[in-house]
Amino acid sequence: MKRILYVRHGESTANINGVAGVSDAQLTGKGAGQAKITGQHLKSEGVTTIACSPFIRARQTAEIIATELGIPVYELVTIDDLQERYLGEFEGTTGRPPEFFLNSDNEGGIESRQHMIERATRAIEKLKEITEEHGGTTLAIAHGQIGYYTTQVSKGRTRFEDFDPPSEMNNAEFVEIWRGE
Repeated sequence: MKRILYVRHGESTANINGVAGVSDAQLTGKGAGQAKITGQHLKSEGVTTIACSPFIRARQTAEIIATELGIPVYELVTIDDLQERYLGEFEGTTGRPPEFFLNSDNEGGIESRQHMIERATRAIEKLKEITEEHGGTTLAIAHGQIGYYTTQVSKGRTRFEDFDPPSEMNNAEFVEIWRGE
């Protein structure tokens, strides 16, 4: 059976400080611990390949989980389309809840919903290619907003109006987003 699982990165310094975006935020000690626990939970899931966002917090999460699963870190695949949503003038700011960004569409230079849908579609196609090539289960590790879009697009939804109400995954939470033959 071929599958794709999706994991949101562990808690980052940006998460605890309420900072939006921030590509260089690293995992906290708690976030590293969350990644380790998630890796232990994933041992029975048949993960053969791990792909991740190029952002540091996703890469750190991927490395910790790979170590737990016995997958060499040098085999990690980076997929640029899994990077978090660009937040325009709100990048690096504080004081806005995640729901503000999930419900926004291009305000203040925030990456548009349509562009997010296009990126999520490309990411899923790349993840399917990897899964077909390697078999088994591919684990994608990235971020909350791209996770929301990727999950919705994987259900065949290509218009934001058809998406489930916006919600954000917990840190180090994993879900199945695709199952093949």
